[in-house]
Amino acid sequence: MSNYNKLKGENYENFVVNYLKTQDNEVYLWKFIPELILYEIGYITDWNEYRLEKIKYKKGIEYDSNKNSFIDTGIDIVVKEGEEYKFIQCKDWNKPLGYSDISTFISMCSNYEKNGELYYTLKNGINMLILQHTVE
Repeated sequence: MSNYNKLKGENYENFVVNYLKTQDNEVYLWKFIPELILYEIGYITDWNEYRLEKIKYKKGIEYDSNKNSFIDTGIDIVVKEGEEYKFIQCKDWNKPLGYSDISTFISMCSNYEKNGELYYTLKNGINMLILQHTVE
C-alpha cells in the first residue's frame, strides 16, 4: 500500500469517526481502542496472554495474530452506544469492492456477535454508501 493510499484511508477513517460521534456514544479507532473495551467485546479473554503477545509484537518477535489487536482485523472503528458495541469498516477506494475485501470484517461481526456497518466511498468521496450487517 502506498503512503498516499494509507494517508487517504486514515483521513477517511477520521472523517467517519467524526461523522459517528454523538453525545450518547463513544467512538474509537481500532488502533486506539482501550484494552478494557477489547475485553468487554470478548477480543481479549486472557489479560496475561494478551500482554505477552503485545510485547512480542512490539519487539518484532513471532506472535499469535489471534491474540493481538495491532493486526488488521477488518474493524477500523468501534462504537459503544449504551452497553452495545458496533463494528465499523471504512473503505475509501478507487475500485469496486468485492466480497474478499470485506469478508474478514463480516467474519469478525459474526464471530463476536456484533452489528456492523461498512462506510464505503468510491472515487475520492463523491458518495458514501453505508451497508449494515445485523446480528440477531
